[in-house]
Amino acid sequence: MHILRLLPILAFLLFFAFFTITSAQDSHLGSARVVFQTNYGDIEFGFFPKVAPRTVDHIFKLVRLGCYNTNHFFRVDKGFVAQVADVVGGRLAPMNEEQRTEAEKTVVGEFSDVKHVRGILSMGRLVLSTLHA
Repeated sequence: MHILRLLPILAFLLFFAFFTITSAQDSHLGSARVVFQTNYGDIEFGFFPKVAPRTVDHIFKLVRLGCYNTNHFFRVDKGFVAQVADVVGGRLAPMNEEQRTEAEKTVVGEFSDVKHVRGILSMGRLVLSTLHA
């Protein structure tokens, strides 16, 4: 489990709601978790490594490098969505060279039939073929 110290958070554009994941999608859910520690409590994220392996690997590497530290949520609509921007533009602290190199990489879209329902962690894209986390 990776635990991140976050002041508030602003990292990669993603959507999630705060409830349960449907049982049909549970079978794809991996065991690894990332926990963001915020001023308002911990948020635990689960991932679908068999559905989006390159995206999950990229996010985990960014987490290990501390790229999400000092970021904050820029939009929270209770019961609906919480959004954070990519790590390149959202950090309060400067990045070191290793962090910047990884953060500037793009990930090819890994689209699936996993539904965007309450409790699901999703990523938004400005351009369909690429993504900065």
